[in-house]
Amino acid sequence: MKKDVDSNRAFFFPELDRLTDWVWPLVLLLGLVLLLELLDEKFSYVLVADSAHYILLARSIAEGYGYSDIHIPGNPPHTLYPPILPLLLSPFFYLFGYNFLWMKLLITGFAIASVYVIKHLFKEYGNRSIGTMLALLVITNYLWLSLTREILSEMPYMFFSLSTIYLLRRYENTGRLDLSRMMLLVVLLVLTYFTKAIGINLYMAVVVYLFVRADEYGLSRREVVFLAIAGIVPFILWNIRGLFAGGEMSYLSIFFQSDFYDEEKGGLGLLAFLERLSGNIFMYLRCIGVIFMVSHFKSIFVSPLSTVMVSLSIVLAVTVIAGLCYEIYHSRDLKAMYTMFYLLMLIAWQVYGSGDAIRYLMPVLPFIYYYSTVGIYIMARLVPSTATAGFNRVSMLLCCLFLVMNLAHIRIMLNPGTMGRQLHATANILSTSLLRNIETLTPELLTGRRLSGSLSCFDEYIRSAWILKEVSSPGEVIMTRKPELIAMITDRYAVRFPYTKRIDRIARFVEDMGVDYILIDRCYEETERYLFPFIRAHEDMFSVLKPYYTVLKIK
Repeated sequence: MKKDVDSNRAFFFPELDRLTDWVWPLVLLLGLVLLLELLDEKFSYVLVADSAHYILLARSIAEGYGYSDIHIPGNPPHTLYPPILPLLLSPFFYLFGYNFLWMKLLITGFAIASVYVIKHLFKEYGNRSIGTMLALLVITNYLWLSLTREILSEMPYMFFSLSTIYLLRRYENTGRLDLSRMMLLVVLLVLTYFTKAIGINLYMAVVVYLFVRADEYGLSRREVVFLAIAGIVPFILWNIRGLFAGGEMSYLSIFFQSDFYDEEKGGLGLLAFLERLSGNIFMYLRCIGVIFMVSHFKSIFVSPLSTVMVSLSIVLAVTVIAGLCYEIYHSRDLKAMYTMFYLLMLIAWQVYGSGDAIRYLMPVLPFIYYYSTVGIYIMARLVPSTATAGFNRVSMLLCCLFLVMNLAHIRIMLNPGTMGRQLHATANILSTSLLRNIETLTPELLTGRRLSGSLSCFDEYIRSAWILKEVSSPGEVIMTRKPELIAMITDRYAVRFPYTKRIDRIARFVEDMGVDYILIDRCYEETERYLFPFIRAHEDMFSVLKPYYTVLKIK
């Protein structure tokens, strides 16, 4: 144990530990101010369709339908997203209806709690100063801050996964892992993978880690096997339920599709899997660099400097990989094993675009920062006559450089004039109707702005859905690209059209689901690729609701 602690302390100033006592409250204060800056008159805006799905599942639980897709005719059991986040959201829906403010404050609470765990986790690994620095880097990362405004599972998952690693490390430092502690560990593991399915990688990391270091915890191999079985049984039961419940899809079925957005490509073959791996590796190499250098300045990648920026992104990603490999080889601690399993699982999973890739990386953001500094340190040691003591200072200065980058990204949020106006608006919001029940979703609450500015096609889509609510009747079925979002707005059934160019397949789906309306959007390429050819081939089936040309009624 002493060796691990010393190796972690060697990277940074041990004497800076005493600064933690007064720096840490400033970290929390800064985080609170930045999170309040995200709270504005559009705080009830829900953009990500996954958020709508979580909210509908919470509504299903709150209204006594169980864990079901209540937006689909027949209310089939839901078999994709794990149930913890909908369970946490269901009391808020039961008490306040579609009040996204309370739901988002729950997500914000998990975000703040995660930052607190980061600080204490690295304290257990031997250095309070690096824990405080990593907490500060995370809470000033613009991409991470932006994710806290969405009703998604990343923040609860980050809290449960970091808490599991912290708990096990604390047990390692204080004594034997007895039965009661093992059961608490199992509960945290279950909460982690039932919050986000990728959490199964943490279970695998813990089992492998305990097998390797059972003696240090006073465990026999039999006890490790017991923990492994107890931790995996709920996961197996959940997947058996998904297999026989007849739900819409599961993560397993998606994984073995060559392309979720193109049914014609069929199942996942070896060549398709290798193409996925190579594409994902390059995608994440770029996105890790984006986390360090740019957030909403994506135009850099299409500027004359794009080659330089991509190259620098890959260099930063390589430092993360180097630092991770070094720790896996030398210390084989849990945080290294977890990060390794997590990144390997991301590389094997289907990802579509840098937005999703960056979102998937957010739960391991503190480890990305940490292993980058370790990696640069290890690379510097390869240079002849490099002074280790001198590079200790470089390592801390490197963290400060990352912090400066973060502050540059959020400089608008830190502008005194903007902050004053925003905090005044926040105070008004927290004292008005957004704290109370919102029974009706209006276009004003549901339209807003992305980081890149106004997304007019999405606003048009939302307003068309609002119109469709007025002209349709309860029980009627809408076919569209984002059914969960549209179902939440219209309070009607909504289904997603099949991602296939086979017009007869879509026609059969329309008949089987009893589709009454088709809602067209101008945002998503799948609508143009699959839905438009079907509409052109069956023009006699529809009547256009003029002047709303985005709404078609099936005759």
